[in-house]
Amino acid sequence: YTLSMAAGRQYQIDMTSDKVDPYLRLEGPDGKEVASDDDGGGGLNARILFQCPSAGTYRVIATTFAGGSGSFQLKVSER
Repeated sequence: YTLSMAAGRQYQIDMTSDKVDPYLRLEGPDGKEVASDDDGGGGLNARILFQCPSAGTYRVIATTFAGGSGSFQLKVSER
């Protein structure tokens, strides 16, 4: 998923599921990983809190920790 982020803003990205073990990665505009999380959202859910250093299009990779597939919810909010 792509997301336009503004410099100096803080974002919260949550991936929740009762079907899989969520794992989140966030890549910057240059394609390099800038954050990742496995269980930071409580239980097996994933959460990234990210203070954006520079404006651009970032990429959220919503995947699983141990493989498999299933339904999930992905929520991005500005804090």
